[in-house]
Amino acid sequence: MHDVVAPSDDREIDFRKILAALFANVRLVLAAAGTGVVLAVLLIVVSNPVYKATAKVLIDTRQQNILSSEELVKSAIFDTSAIDTQVELLTSGSVARRALAELSDKSSAGAVKRETFTDKEIRAFLANLSVARKGLTYVLDVTFSARNAAEAANAANVIVKAYIDEAASADMNAAQKANAWLQGRIKNLEPEVIKLEKLIQDYKGVNGLVSLGEQTVEERNLVEYIGQLGLARAALAEAQAKRDLDQSKSAMSLQSQDAYSIARTKVTLMERGLETLRAEVVSRREKELQLQEMERESTAAKELYASLLKRQREIEAQESRSAAYARVVQEALPPAWPSWPPKALLLLAGAFIGFVAGVLIVVARLVARFRGITLRSLRLSLDGGTPHARPSGRDA
Repeated sequence: MHDVVAPSDDREIDFRKILAALFANVRLVLAAAGTGVVLAVLLIVVSNPVYKATAKVLIDTRQQNILSSEELVKSAIFDTSAIDTQVELLTSGSVARRALAELSDKSSAGAVKRETFTDKEIRAFLANLSVARKGLTYVLDVTFSARNAAEAANAANVIVKAYIDEAASADMNAAQKANAWLQGRIKNLEPEVIKLEKLIQDYKGVNGLVSLGEQTVEERNLVEYIGQLGLARAALAEAQAKRDLDQSKSAMSLQSQDAYSIARTKVTLMERGLETLRAEVVSRREKELQLQEMERESTAAKELYASLLKRQREIEAQESRSAAYARVVQEALPPAWPSWPPKALLLLAGAFIGFVAGVLIVVARLVARFRGITLRSLRLSLDGGTPHARPSGRDA
């Protein structure tokens, strides 16, 4: 006996039929949701808890300038890239090594402190560390994950301390290197300054470079000599006039002729002496120029020496204070609840996934049933089937 062909409306699935099937199989849907909750509970039970502790670090943009040199200590002006640089430093291998060394020292309980760590240990340690900027502020959240709440908090605090110590150590090393270089430079420059000063004094003594106010001795002698030459020329002119007068009277005396000869000889000698004095003044000027060059070199050396000495004292003061640009604003505390597994979220997700799975099972069964009805109807129609009738109770 052949099955009857179902009506065309029974071969179509609409929302009403799906809703009716869900109500008819509500136990199946609830069972699937319960299964999802059970699986979530099992996942919570077998999962190892993970605790996250967060310490807050403030990148201090106001560096205290207690020294006078603006080049040595500058106010830190941090932009986004500078903050990102601090984040990279916090997650660097050097900070991780320092933190691991301190953590191993605390856990060794009197044993030998470890100083070296493998790259694998460092990568595993950094895998549990995350650093994030708090919005657009200068605060960084340093979070560490561990299976124990106290260990997570302790590790986060140790990392922050290691970061600050690393920054201070780097600044200290830089200051020590600069101080060592300055000490060597000052040691080499000091005898050079003394040597230049001695050369200047010797040069002045050898060349007789003595000044009287704004004039040198040679210049003053030249001025006085010119005055004396003027008087001598005046005396010569007077003696010549007297001799000429005596000649006009045809009664030139031997006395007037001798006076004229003496005055003329005196003027001639003084003119020669004037040329000598002028040559001495020119030579003196050349020596003074050489002396000025030596004094400029000595002054530059003394200024450099004083500047290096001042810088050395400033760096020595810099070594005695911390130059880190960060400070802890909140230490990490042991969390009260683990961050993993999220129990409420897993239970809710298990119930939701189970419910969705139950709905899909009901819909799949409904689709399979109507697909079977459609195939039977098609087969009967090809065999020259019978009048349409409702499906039997077994098919329903």
